[in-house]
Amino acid sequence: MAERTGKTATRRRPFSAPVWRNRDFVRLWSGQAFSQFGNHVSTVVVPLLAIETLHAGVGDLGLLGLLSKLPALLYIVAGVSIDRMRKRPTLIVTNLARAVLLLMIPVEVALGVLSIGLLGATLLVSAVLTVWFDTAYLSYLPGLVGREHLVEANSRMESARASAQLTGPSLGGVLVQAVTAPVAIILDGLAVLASVFMLGRIRHKEPVPERKPGPTSGQRWPRRVWGEVAAGIRFLARHPVLGPLMLAITINNVAWAAETTLYVIYLVSVMDLPASLVGLTLLGAGPGAVVGALAAGPVARRIGLGGAIWSGLAGFCLAALLIPLAPPAVAVALPMLIAASFLMASSGQVCAINVESMCQSATPDHLLGRVNGAFRFLCVGLAPLGALGGGLLGVAIGPRAALFAAVAGLAIAPALVWCSPVRRLTEPPRPVEGTAR
Repeated sequence: MAERTGKTATRRRPFSAPVWRNRDFVRLWSGQAFSQFGNHVSTVVVPLLAIETLHAGVGDLGLLGLLSKLPALLYIVAGVSIDRMRKRPTLIVTNLARAVLLLMIPVEVALGVLSIGLLGATLLVSAVLTVWFDTAYLSYLPGLVGREHLVEANSRMESARASAQLTGPSLGGVLVQAVTAPVAIILDGLAVLASVFMLGRIRHKEPVPERKPGPTSGQRWPRRVWGEVAAGIRFLARHPVLGPLMLAITINNVAWAAETTLYVIYLVSVMDLPASLVGLTLLGAGPGAVVGALAAGPVARRIGLGGAIWSGLAGFCLAALLIPLAPPAVAVALPMLIAASFLMASSGQVCAINVESMCQSATPDHLLGRVNGAFRFLCVGLAPLGALGGGLLGVAIGPRAALFAAVAGLAIAPALVWCSPVRRLTEPPRPVEGTAR
């Protein structure tokens, strides 16, 4: 009984959790914080650089945005290589290459050789490296902190990302105004180099991945790769917990992409909000993401991992309902929309962190890269379908009605979780030994 009491006492004090006493985790957290900070500063600095230095137009910026997001489709392939190599060297090499790419941009500006095409190619390669970095970090974390501390560790990692998302873009704009865009890019590159330094200080001895013969052994490269990709997808689809969870999260993200596509159109054409207030409606998203990241662990400890996932999805759906319900009166609509952005971000973080932890905990070590890659692909790779569907639905039935339809799509996700074994889980499931490679 004393042992149980001691465990309960520890669980109620998340800031004294063992992850903060794990020096290697603190180094990984610091490296990820520097990396995310550089990423989010760049989201503002790079477009401003293109506008000020290259006189980029709307079409040019659209092309740059497409090239920076297109590599998300590679998550499903990245996991295959991640499962065949050590993760820490991958983290270091990918971020070192990203830092070099960033630091080359001001050199290209000084030499007068930078163009939209060269900048787009730089963003494309940098985004590919980010895909490999993300997949490696997700697969590295379980071995670094232990599966029993994954929720706490993911919560801390996501809080760093959310903080960077909250402060990075604003600071990027200030830096461009204060020291010009090329100098701001140098500071971005130095932040990523700081990440490389912290990752290089990790002393955790990572075992060399075993390369046992599997069903794809002896096949030619394309068939072998797709065979290993299929192994990760099969594991997800057949798992009694991860299967329904994968379906729920995929539906949620497709519906969310539709809602995001409709959002600005709805505010401008239906609500008649001036452009100056459209950005203000998202004011709650940054603080909400930080609050949700910090709350994910305590919520899971209080109502269980499955309960935290379900409540996060349900809260996200109910918060999204505030958007089409907002009345035309600006004085009422603006607080409702800000509240919606805060609640969606906080609920979304509670769900996402616990889903990530469950996926990492339930997956055998030799499949972590492929399963994490497949899950990321389903989360972000299918979002364009939702965006396209949202746009077509908005044309067919109007933005407000289409937003209600998107909310109905969001409601499917918590319903699926409620009817699945996920809801009854209090602790993360353990990996099943002997899973096919």
